[in-house]
Amino acid sequence: MATQTAASDAFYKQLGRMYGTYTGGFIGFVVLLAIIEQLGVPNYILGYFFVFFTLAVYAVIGVMTRTAQVSEYYVAGRRVPAESAARQASSVAAAL
Repeated sequence: MATQTAASDAFYKQLGRMYGTYTGGFIGFVVLLAIIEQLGVPNYILGYFFVFFTLAVYAVIGVMTRTAQVSEYYVAGRRVPAESAARQASSVAAAL
């Protein structure tokens, strides 16, 4: 029980850092776009920035939430019931 509490305390401490990183990155991105838009950069270049930023956010999420436990590479560490996983997979497929 004590290790569970210690683990959740560590998670909540790290959660603030994650939210701060995401918020700071978003604010920095908006400021950067505002500056380069005022400099007269064409709209298609701004579109490339949006695509790159999206990919960079996914990369940061992957790095910040990485794990060294092999069991965690499965869907939620195999803690998600099969019905829920199937429902989620079908909604993703329907969205495509």
